[in-house]
Amino acid sequence: MMATVSTGGSIVEECDPGDLKGLASFRGGIHMDTSGRLAKWVGRRCCRWQGISCNNETGRVTEVHLPGFISSVDFVFQSQMEGWFSPSITLLTSLEVLDLGGLAGLSGRIPTSIGRLKNLRKLYLYGNKLRGPVPESIGKLLKLEELHLHENRLSGFLPPTLGCL
Repeated sequence: MMATVSTGGSIVEECDPGDLKGLASFRGGIHMDTSGRLAKWVGRRCCRWQGISCNNETGRVTEVHLPGFISSVDFVFQSQMEGWFSPSITLLTSLEVLDLGGLAGLSGRIPTSIGRLKNLRKLYLYGNKLRGPVPESIGKLLKLEELHLHENRLSGFLPPTLGCL
């Protein structure tokens, strides 16, 4: 992954302020991370952070990959995060992939502001402790191709807006 981003001759060294705020607030809501990935999220260059991918032209965060199952050639590791799913993750308005699946201890609700992520194609929130209803705003995610919400504590009916996807 490239550390800096070139945009028409200029180099983007720091994270977009909105993206940085969203990621920092997400990290602030987590009080345990067995993988240690979030402890390495320091400084303002979020495109260098483990689990974060950015657009090479804009420097905006497009992917957050923090799945609970981490595999390599030699092993499979179950990572857990405990804490609150901060709605500020929706400040990452260029996000295309949000993978927080299988973390086991992520709690709270799916934010109603999730509909602000107009570019979201893949949403993995399965295998956590999320509760409450699936917000109607999820139907605004017109580019959504994959949605995985199983193995949570969600309640209520699926919103009719899901039929619009």
